[in-house]
Amino acid sequence: MAAPRYAELRCKSNFSFLAGASHPEELVDRAADLGLSALALTDRHGLYGVVRAHGQARRRGLSLVVGAELTVTGLSPGAPAGGTVVLLAVDREGYAGLCRLVTEAHRGPEGPGGIPLRREVPADLPWRALAERARGLFALYPGADGEGAARLREAFGRRLALAVARHHVAGEEARLAAARSMGRRLSIPVAVVNDVHTHDRRRQPLQDVLACVRAGTTVARAGRRLFPNAERTLKGPEEMARLWADFPAGLEAAAAVADECRFRLDEIRGEHPLPPIHAPGGDGRPTSIGSADPGPSPDPPVPDPTGRQTGMALLRDLVREGARSRYGGPPPEDVQRQVDRELALVEELGYASYFLTVWDIVRFARERGILCQGRGSAANSVLCYLLGITSIDPVRMGLLFERFISVERGEPPDIDVDFEHERREEVIQYVYQRYGREHAGMVCEVISYRGRSAFRDVGKAMGLSLGQVDRVAKLLGTYDDLGEAGPEMLRQAGLDLSPAVKETLRLARELQGFPRHLSIHVGGFLVTRRPLVETAPVEPAAMPGRTIVPWDKDDVAELGLLKVTCSAWGC
Repeated sequence: MAAPRYAELRCKSNFSFLAGASHPEELVDRAADLGLSALALTDRHGLYGVVRAHGQARRRGLSLVVGAELTVTGLSPGAPAGGTVVLLAVDREGYAGLCRLVTEAHRGPEGPGGIPLRREVPADLPWRALAERARGLFALYPGADGEGAARLREAFGRRLALAVARHHVAGEEARLAAARSMGRRLSIPVAVVNDVHTHDRRRQPLQDVLACVRAGTTVARAGRRLFPNAERTLKGPEEMARLWADFPAGLEAAAAVADECRFRLDEIRGEHPLPPIHAPGGDGRPTSIGSADPGPSPDPPVPDPTGRQTGMALLRDLVREGARSRYGGPPPEDVQRQVDRELALVEELGYASYFLTVWDIVRFARERGILCQGRGSAANSVLCYLLGITSIDPVRMGLLFERFISVERGEPPDIDVDFEHERREEVIQYVYQRYGREHAGMVCEVISYRGRSAFRDVGKAMGLSLGQVDRVAKLLGTYDDLGEAGPEMLRQAGLDLSPAVKETLRLARELQGFPRHLSIHVGGFLVTRRPLVETAPVEPAAMPGRTIVPWDKDDVAELGLLKVTCSAWGC
């Protein structure tokens, strides 16, 4: 008999920092190889790794369900501690609600100017906040509390299932029986999950080490802080069918939940920066910025309340004015041909609002005497030249526009503008103020474990002395690859080649490249038409006055979102 379909609905990657022990791509590859019908990535308190999983799932033809695991207080009136709830996006509205819930978990108290401060540890969500954002979300409840399950049913209705897992631990069968009984009593379906932390059982020793790093202890002293076995790994339908031979309906329920969660990250593609805007000058026409000295300051661009002027219409007017400024009249024929060609492609791909966004930022900087200059492949665009973003005439220089935008490349443009270092923060704060923190946020950078930091953390968790760890770390450069570190290096550090030391080196090599924490990109901004907080979660950054999205520049490119980069000179 063929094994039933199975979808894993509760899975943590290494973006559940110091909990999951596999890259998102590894989990997707393993799920596809095992023949799962779908995989839900549900990292703790965030969507940090979901874009990487999405890209790999698309390449492998696997259905990826977008979700997150949050802690909710007030599920049970008599229980002060929060309960875990796994939330899965059913549709676009549910995904927007999930982003807002994750944002709220990271939002601290407001600082000066009403700017939210950063929480070092995500907060538990109050029950009311979850209930208000329940539309379009499916909830999995792994708890055994009947009051909590009943409250979730009030908010989510039929989009709720109890989640049960079997990991061969003491007292587990009694809890499973109680959960199934509660499901029957409350008419809530029960779905099987495996609470995945690794894509392969062989990764469990590293997961143990991560748990020790999180707890600040060693493997020898961790005790019950570690999982008792390697069962929280990704399993295929056949293995799950054998494991749950007494409850096949639970596997069928898991697959049915995945089928119901139809949202995919592809749905947020194309949500480009701004609604149509116009820039009224003294005569009602768009203000030219084709020259380095744009003249008197116009009013800033504002949304066109009549809706009569489209983004392309404004862009064409600005380009026309820029050509008059650059050439002292109509542009030469070869320039006009290139202008027409670029405008046609920008209209076809829907990038007009992106060019207007960059134009607006450059306009602001030059009006205030802030030195700025576009660079990179944007210099290949005559539109950027006529808009005053770059200073090189690409037609006269024979530059190829296709290096910047082309249909065949299938990549969004990336206009990088340098601003003088001492005043760049004025530009960054203008972007926040002009478009609102609900529509603008900085891209992050994922800081990963390198050889030295990986060996330090693993060595401490494995019980090596601080002196031993320091001696090895001093022999490693900041960017050295542990794959090149061998017995000779360990001997130089005065370590014997005991099994424990060899295992430390092996685990450190596995940890190398894992995400460690997030930082702020040098100047990359996402500016979106609909609220940014419905496209990605938004977190206050450690730097005052900054808010960030949890994706790096490669994630942004994967989704086709348009990034504006406000760099400092030399960055």
